[in-house]
Amino acid sequence: MKNHSLRSEKGQGLIEYALMIALVVLVVVLALSLTGTSLADVYCNIVRQIAPDTAPGCSAYVEDEFITMGDWITVYGKADWSINDGEIEMRGGDQRIINTAELPDDYRVTVNPAVLEGGPGYGILFRQTPNGTSYSGYSFQVDKGLGNKFAFRRYDKNGVELGAPLAVVNTPGKFDWQGPHKVEVEVRGSTFKAYIDGTLVLTATDSTYPTGKAGLRTWHGTKATFGSFTVSPP
Repeated sequence: MKNHSLRSEKGQGLIEYALMIALVVLVVVLALSLTGTSLADVYCNIVRQIAPDTAPGCSAYVEDEFITMGDWITVYGKADWSINDGEIEMRGGDQRIINTAELPDDYRVTVNPAVLEGGPGYGILFRQTPNGTSYSGYSFQVDKGLGNKFAFRRYDKNGVELGAPLAVVNTPGKFDWQGPHKVEVEVRGSTFKAYIDGTLVLTATDSTYPTGKAGLRTWHGTKATFGSFTVSPP
């Protein structure tokens, strides 16, 4: 009788533990849903930290090594660019190019490396909606011409740039303007974050454009080269 009672208590204890674990999982799932984060996002982020090149189920939406430009369109400027050895070189006047891939609302754009060879700066375009030779959306800019700043900007109908940036910050005093940099923009809901060489440098919020494509821009005589262009889950 005593052994039967012990077995019953152990069985009841296991059930209670299982219910407690299920409750914890439910709370975690609810908390993630409130922040707009899925379990898949959590899984991919963990796997990328452990083995960034082998993350099953976490593949990129765009992986462009600039072998050809078949997946790109010019939405502004004279398309004064060339590709060579897996890099695109953009030069001359104001140029804006967009990758044609359809993207989800939230994503991370990574350009590695980005090199400013001359001129005032370059930018990563995101949540762009092209319309013929125009567009609307956002950019993150490494902007020497603005007075050595990092800046988020918004472009409205016909690609008109708002006078004031959405967010702006001085670049670090020792920032190497002509050096190669890994530039990333993470887009989640109405919050945008920019990273240079893995360090968060600027955050902005705006809800005008909830979705759109990604691309690159230069302006005012800039000469810049860009290596791999990747768009992946945030």
